[in-house]
Amino acid sequence: MERQVLLKEVKKWNNGKIIREKMAKTFALRRQEIVEKQPRVEELQERWPAMFQADEINAEFLQITTVPLQPRFLAGLDKQSSQLLQVMRKKGGAVGEKIRDILKPLDQGVDMNIRREGILKSLVIYLGEDVRHLIKEYLVVQKEEAEAELENATMAIFVLRDGDDLSPPKDIGLVIDGVEVLNNLFSIASACAMLFGLTYAVNLSYPVELKYTFETFNLSYPVELKYTFETFNLSYPVELKYPFETFNLSYPVELKYPFETFNLSYPVELKYPFETFNLSYPVELKYTFETFNLSYPVELRYTFETFNLSYPVELRYTFETFNLSYPVELRYTFETFNLSHVVLKPTRRLSDAGRCGEEVHGIRQVRLRNREVISRSIRCQ
Repeated sequence: MERQVLLKEVKKWNNGKIIREKMAKTFALRRQEIVEKQPRVEELQERWPAMFQADEINAEFLQITTVPLQPRFLAGLDKQSSQLLQVMRKKGGAVGEKIRDILKPLDQGVDMNIRREGILKSLVIYLGEDVRHLIKEYLVVQKEEAEAELENATMAIFVLRDGDDLSPPKDIGLVIDGVEVLNNLFSIASACAMLFGLTYAVNLSYPVELKYTFETFNLSYPVELKYTFETFNLSYPVELKYPFETFNLSYPVELKYPFETFNLSYPVELKYPFETFNLSYPVELKYTFETFNLSYPVELRYTFETFNLSYPVELRYTFETFNLSYPVELRYTFETFNLSHVVLKPTRRLSDAGRCGEEVHGIRQVRLRNREVISRSIRCQ
């Protein structure tokens, strides 16, 4: 219902406030649809057209990561620009020549947007990737040729100019899977931020040919929030999933376990790993519980450890007490290693040297999972 109302509101003029409110209300529904169904970009444009507006890309990224997209991206780029220029200008060989050609106009005191553009282009080349895979530039008179070429683009920024590279662009936009998703952006640096934000919003992996460039974009966010992206974001690029999970010690220490326990990025099909964090442990005794299992009754320790994840919460103690969850095919194995059995060894034979006497035999008592006690008498020849 909210989505249908939102579709009507998008068609109205000067309606930004209502669109923002409706987009915020439908965020959970939209994320579930994107992650589970993985719709094509055309479908998303039809169902959620507001998501492909610059303001809403910023808002969506903020909802997912708790970090402002464009301000942080541009501020990070400006902060590192002097150091980046110093490093890139020292590059030798053919790559160094290309970088110096791009950076040459920056010495003339150009506009800030042109400076950012030059740094970003040089950075792509410095990382060993082709800048034409990221930024595709055309003259206005080549518009039809540009449209035909962009239909085959997986992910790119297009720029239309009247003349040389120092002239203000007539149009800057984004293409994903051959579909134009955004235009009329004010700079190439802004377009890079929007494209980076859309990889999160639309749940896209980084293009293979631009992997290092996008990973570098990601470093413009503070280290202390870097792993927050993985925790609160369902759409983190697949190729970075495991590095982020492996180094999750960079969560703020005081929030590490809340982050892991309430991790919103677990899909339904991974609910058992989520249950591994066992919310029933008192926080102050978590390590004691997990390491030494001191709260488990000794005779049920292996049952608790082995089957703890699979019990319905409301029947957990019933299952643990009566060992109902032993797999049939492993029943005897589990009973053999069950610490609840008690063994009484046979007593010594009471007999004279020359005749067969009576033997008092011990009894081995085994507690089975139905609590039945079987006593066996052992008689010798």
